[in-house]
Amino acid sequence: MRVLRFHCPFTRQEIRCFDCEGQADQGDAALYQAITCPSCFRLHFVNSSTGELLSDN
Repeated sequence: MRVLRFHCPFTRQEIRCFDCEGQADQGDAALYQAITCPSCFRLHFVNSSTGELLSDN
């Protein structure tokens, strides 16, 4: 089990959660997981390999 780390864009806190899905890395393909943030209680899509959030840009 891995730990995913990301920063909540609303509260600016560092969030740590466990990667329970156990999906393997797929090379350069971005694999995003839906995570319910324990800080703001909103849904964030987090890249499981880099910890970056999916944005509207």
